[in-house]
Amino acid sequence: MTQLTTQEVLTQLRAGQSLQQAELSGIDLNNTCVDEGGFAEAYLRRAQFVKASCQETNFVGATLIMADFQQADLQRSRLANAILTHAHLEHSNLGQVQANGAKFYGAFLSGADGPNAVFDEADFREANGDAFRFQRASFVGAGFNRVSFSAASFEGARLVRSQWQQANVTETSFVRAGLTALTPCLMRLISARPMETPSAF
Repeated sequence: MTQLTTQEVLTQLRAGQSLQQAELSGIDLNNTCVDEGGFAEAYLRRAQFVKASCQETNFVGATLIMADFQQADLQRSRLANAILTHAHLEHSNLGQVQANGAKFYGAFLSGADGPNAVFDEADFREANGDAFRFQRASFVGAGFNRVSFSAASFEGARLVRSQWQQANVTETSFVRAGLTALTPCLMRLISARPMETPSAF
């Protein structure tokens, strides 16, 4: 089956057609608008979305391994159960995304902004980044094993039952974070940094 070109993809999206389960590896959608597009369960390995507008776009169950979303606008997009292994999300807008159960293995998060996003049960193992902000986001049951974060903010975030084994976290704020059922690993991280300790557990 011949893979769709960039123009064909944009034409179908503008016509309101879904690209569910489409093979779109390496597609170049840099600087395009795919708002409200349907990419559910699509195969988008190494797809390029740099500076793209992806507001309310459906990526549920999509394979986005090594996809590049640097400086992309993903506000209110749906990423539940998507696979974003080694995806580039630097300086992206992740505000209010729904990413329950998504796999962010080794993802690059520097400068990302995700207020009020939902990452419940998502897996961020070995993800890395600095100066990203996830204020008031929900990470209930999320995994952060072996992450490397610095100068980040989880202010007001919900981190109930989150896992932080072998995590390397420095200069990161957990002020007003919801930490009920705090895991021992995260407790040690926070206790080692009294200036960043939440106001209430």
